[in-house]
Amino acid sequence: MPMFWVFLLLIAGLWVKREPLKKRLFIWAIVVFYFFSNDFIVNEIMVRWEIPAIRESALKEKYDVAIILGGITGYDDTMDRIQFEHGADRLFQAVALYKKGLVKKLLIDGGSGSLKGTNVEAPNLRKYLITIGIPDSVILIEPRSRNTHENATFAKPILDSV
Repeated sequence: MPMFWVFLLLIAGLWVKREPLKKRLFIWAIVVFYFFSNDFIVNEIMVRWEIPAIRESALKEKYDVAIILGGITGYDDTMDRIQFEHGADRLFQAVALYKKGLVKKLLIDGGSGSLKGTNVEAPNLRKYLITIGIPDSVILIEPRSRNTHENATFAKPILDSV
């Protein structure tokens, strides 16, 4: 994470005795901080990193499963309801594909990414999908994963069985 490197550079700058090196470390900490806190720069890097989206018109067949990765919700205990956050289009696009008949099933892939482990996304999203009219029979869930690597690892056996 970028803030780790900023913090490391600042600690090194405090620890080093030689003034020229100390000054360079502080300057690098500021440069790294500015670089990674600049939305324009970060967005430009992310756009180049991501695989481009595919238009629905380019989909030539019906797919067995659409995978909905977690990390898109929180849970409001006071209101007892799911709260959608950045990235919720993952869910909405998958639902649209299902409604248009382009996918047969929806796999919600996400446990709790928090240290407390209180918001397990897959069951919460399953409940939400049922409330908006998606049949329970087309919803698959993987509720154990805590990160992207586990998303893939735990989803594979589910996908192999479909």
